[in-house]
Amino acid sequence: MASVVYCLLLTCLISSSKSVEEFLSLDCPTEHHGVYGQRSLVKCIAKANLGEIPTIKHLVWKKGGEILLMFTTGNLMGKDGVQFADPDWKVNMNMSLLLTNTKMSDMGEYECMVLTDIGYQKAKTNLSVTAKYQTPTMNSIQGANIKDNTDVTLFCNATGGDQIGSIQWFDEFGKNWTPNSELVGSKTENGLSNLSSRLVLKDPSSNYTCLVFNARGVQEGKASLSLQIMSMSGRDDQNSGDLHARYVAPLVIIGSLIVGLLVTVLICRRRSRKARRPSAAPLMSDGHHPVTTEEYVDP
Repeated sequence: MASVVYCLLLTCLISSSKSVEEFLSLDCPTEHHGVYGQRSLVKCIAKANLGEIPTIKHLVWKKGGEILLMFTTGNLMGKDGVQFADPDWKVNMNMSLLLTNTKMSDMGEYECMVLTDIGYQKAKTNLSVTAKYQTPTMNSIQGANIKDNTDVTLFCNATGGDQIGSIQWFDEFGKNWTPNSELVGSKTENGLSNLSSRLVLKDPSSNYTCLVFNARGVQEGKASLSLQIMSMSGRDDQNSGDLHARYVAPLVIIGSLIVGLLVTVLICRRRSRKARRPSAAPLMSDGHHPVTTEEYVDP
C-alpha cells in the first residue's frame, strides 16, 4: 500500500513539474504496432536540445492510469513482462518500453513522463495489437462417406484472431456458397476471437473449401474437405454382387460334388463288371458237346 501511495505522489510530482521543451524533448511516435504472443516495442527517446546529457531523476511509464514501470532515486520498479528495451537507457536516454509477451489487453494509450536536472517532459503514444487466426479445421457431421440424396452439414472453425472476421465457402467449381452459410463469432477471456461457420447442403458435390478472413479483409487461413458420394445404384450393384456371391458359389460347389460322385459311380460299375466276367461254358452246354477228332469220320 505504501509503495502505491509513493508511486502516486511521484507521478503527481513529475506531472506538476514545468515542461521545458527548449532544453529537453521526447521523440515518441504516436502509433506502435504489436503482435499477440510476441515482443512489442513502444519507442521513446529523450533528447537534450543544448547538447548536454541530462541526468534522469525520475521516470514513469503509465497505461490508462496504471503504472507499468517506474524509476526514482536509483530504484527501478515494474510489472512482470515490462522492461526497458535498452539496458543502458540512462546513458543513451533511450527509455523505450519493451513488452516481452504481448497480450490483447496491452492495446491502448501509453504515457511516458521523465524528470531530469534540466527539466521535465512527457509524451503519449498508442499501441495496437493484432493476432492472426490459426489454420482452420473443417468437418462434416455425416462424415466423409455420404449417401446419395442426403443433406450434409459442414463446419469450418478458426481460432485466435484479434477481431471478429469472416468465413467464405466455395466448391470445386468455384461457386460461392457463403450466402447459404451461418457465421458465429465469439470472444475469449484473453481477448482473442473465434469463428464458426455452418453450411447445410441439399445435393453436395465432392469438394468444399473454406477461407478465413480477418476483420481487415485479409485472408489468413484455408481448409478443404473431400466427400465420397455413394449413389443408390452403386449400392444396389454392390448388393446384387453380394447376393450372387452368396448363392451362386454354393451351387457351383454342390454341382461339382454331384459330378464327382457320378464319375465315381461309373468307375466303380466298370470295375465291377470286369471282376464278374462271364464263362463260355454255359453257352456250349445246351445239349451240345464238343466234337473230338476221334468222333469225326471222314466220308
